[in-house]
Formats: sequence, C-alpha cells, structure tokens
Amino acid sequence: LKELLSVTHNDIIEIITTGSRIPEEVKEMYEKSFRAIGYKNPGFMHLLEHDVKKNEYIKRIEKAGLVFFSGGDQERLIEHLSETTISDILED
Repeated sequence: LKELLSVTHNDIIEIITTGSRIPEEVKEMYEKSFRAIGYKNPGFMHLLEHDVKKNEYIKRIEKAGLVFFSGGDQERLIEHLSETTISDILED
C-alpha cells in the first residue's frame, strides 16, 4: 500500500467498500492499515444505488488523490457504479 500511495501528491484517499457485504469490518481493517502507514483520515464510501448521484460523494471522488476499492463482489460494484458520474470521473 505504501508504494501505491507514494505515487500521488494528493493525500486524500477514498476507499470504496461497495463490493463487500461486510463494509464495517472492511472499514476497520483498512483504517488500521492506512493509519499504520501514515494516513490518518482515509474516507470510506459504501455506495449503493441511491448514493451514487449524491453531490457529496461525487465531490469527494473528484478531490481524491487516490480511490481504492476494497474488493469483494465485482458484479456488485458494476451494478451500483456503472454509467454514473462517479464511474466517469474514475475513468478519466
């Protein structure tokens, strides 16, 4: 993780847990990991259909230096994020 994060000059990290069916457990695990390498306040998003259009989340994705997907069910990610403003931002 540390090597991956060193390529960005923007220390805002957003972690998307949408693929997971246990997002709170995943959040705790990744929060510990990111804090251990010096990132004190990673953001977490468990984006469902009603969330992907919210400006709050779109702005957070736009500001992020790195967006990290926690893994899980890839079809679930596609189901919730395909053809959204968030997916457009991530593709750029």
